[in-house]
Amino acid sequence: MKRLPSRTVLSFLLSAGFAATLMSSAMAGTIAPCSGVGLLRPPAAAVLESVPPNPAGCGLGRRFPVEAGVTLWRCRVDVQDAPDSIMSKYAWSHALLVMREGQPIQSYRDTLADGRFDAWHVLRVDLDADGAEEQVVALWNGQETEWRINSWTIHVFSNTWQPLGWYGEVHDWGPSSIVSAIPGRAGCDIALTSYEDEGTGSVVLEAGFVRLEGGRLAEASDRPRARRPLGAELQHERAAHFGQDENRAEGDITAWLGKSIRSRPN
Repeated sequence: MKRLPSRTVLSFLLSAGFAATLMSSAMAGTIAPCSGVGLLRPPAAAVLESVPPNPAGCGLGRRFPVEAGVTLWRCRVDVQDAPDSIMSKYAWSHALLVMREGQPIQSYRDTLADGRFDAWHVLRVDLDADGAEEQVVALWNGQETEWRINSWTIHVFSNTWQPLGWYGEVHDWGPSSIVSAIPGRAGCDIALTSYEDEGTGSVVLEAGFVRLEGGRLAEASDRPRARRPLGAELQHERAAHFGQDENRAEGDITAWLGKSIRSRPN
């Protein structure tokens, strides 16, 4: 099966290997938004700001204070200003920085289209229902032109900003991509979505799910993937959603996959 765009990002997460009964598939196939999710957006700013000294070699960027003492930066890398940086070897164009009290504690490669330093957000959610909220940082990377599919990178951190994992090329991500766990299990799951070309002229929107268990992110093997054909109805829903704002890049996965779902085992 071939995906749109062509690169594969979920194969290592959503491997085959277990079967689900029809009854459990029906229960686990339900998709609903998770309650208690906090949404933070970066403050509006007319111009980019100077970034404090950092290992990525960033000069200018967008500052995003998320809690006392912790600031995120989405910034442009100036490799010539940091010849000894590890980033110069790999030609990073942009970076995501996590800073505590002005000192960088995490650095990640980033890509950014159309100068959209505003197209990102943070979701605070207790994924494993242990009383501590994780931090989900979502970065918009660009849009595929033929199908107008938005591509995102998702970083997941603990409540103390320790990295738990990241996922690239997630399609049409939005705040509703944080979904309730299946009945009988507390917490929330993360829906990782892609558009797949089935090779028969049909395209489907497909979601696989990850959960936090024992401090580690892993495939939510107790729920099947959710799939919906990219037919006229879904195309209309997408067009209406994104047509509300020409700058909108966030999808609404719960709305799009919450009905007319075809589910299959992982």
